[in-house]
Amino acid sequence: MKKNNKSINRQELNRWRGWFKIFFYGTPVVTISFFAAQLFFTKGDFSTNLSSIDNWSSFTKTFNLPISVFTAMAGITTLIGMYYRSLQLTVQLDKVEIQIGIANKQFEKVEHQFRLAQKQFNLSQKKENYALFLEHSKQVKEELNNKIVDAELFMLPHKPLLGKFTIEFKKFYSFCFPENSYAEVSTFNHAAKAQYFEDPFQTYETDLTGLVKLADERKISMKDLCDFINQPMTATGITYQPIKQLQNTDEIRGFMLESFRALPYIYLLLSNYNLVAEESAERCSILCREIEKKYRGI
Repeated sequence: MKKNNKSINRQELNRWRGWFKIFFYGTPVVTISFFAAQLFFTKGDFSTNLSSIDNWSSFTKTFNLPISVFTAMAGITTLIGMYYRSLQLTVQLDKVEIQIGIANKQFEKVEHQFRLAQKQFNLSQKKENYALFLEHSKQVKEELNNKIVDAELFMLPHKPLLGKFTIEFKKFYSFCFPENSYAEVSTFNHAAKAQYFEDPFQTYETDLTGLVKLADERKISMKDLCDFINQPMTATGITYQPIKQLQNTDEIRGFMLESFRALPYIYLLLSNYNLVAEESAERCSILCREIEKKYRGI
C-alpha cells in the first residue's frame, strides 16, 4: 500500500510538472498573442505617438485585457509552481524516509552482528579463563604433590609409615587463591596474595603453648593430643592422617611421633605459600618439637 502511494505521488508530480511548464512557457505566448490581437483589431483607434504623455499614461487602460491575462496566468503559474514544489518535497521526504528505514535495518543488522561478536568474544574469554584456571591449578597441584613426596622421602624415612600427608586440593587452592575461579583468573603466582591463615594460626600457636604443659604433666591422652595438633590443619586442606584405623596404644604413639615430624613441614608449606608468616611457622615448629620432648620425657 505504501509503495502504491509513492507511485501515485510520482505520477501526480509528473502531471503537475507538465502543467507548470505549460503555464510557465504559455504565459508570455498567450500574453503576446492578446497584445498582437488587440493591436490588429484596434488598428487606427489609438495613437502611436510615443512623445505624447497621454499615450504612456493610458497604456494600462488601453491594453488592460492583455495585462490582465498576463497577471492571471502568472498567478496561476505561481500557484501551480508552489503546489508542484510541495509535491516534489513530499516525494523527497518519502525518499529520505525510505533511506532512513534502510539505514535503520542496516544498523539493526550491524547491532545484531555486534551482539553475536560480543557473545563469541565472551565465550572465547570464558574458554581462555577456564584453560588458564586449569593450567594454574594443575601447576600448583603438581608442585604441592612434589613437595609432599619430598617430605615423605626425606623427613619420614622409616617404613612402614602409620600415616600419610593428605591433600584436599580444591580446599587448599580455594583457600590459597580465593580470587581465582573458572570465570576469571587474576593471580598467576604460586603464593597467596595475603596470609589468609595467619589469624587462626596464631590461635593455634597459643593452643600449642598450652599443650606443652599438658604434655609435660601427662594431663592429656595421646589420642587427644594427636587430634589437637593435627585437626586445625584440616582448614587449609593439608593434614597428616593415619593410613588405617589405629588399633592400639603403640600405633597411636607411633602415629603421634610421625605427626611431630610431619607437622613442622606442613607449617613450612603454609609459609612457602604465604598463608602464614614465616616467623609464626617457625614458632609453631619449635613448640611442636617441645611438645614431642615433653611427651617423650626427654
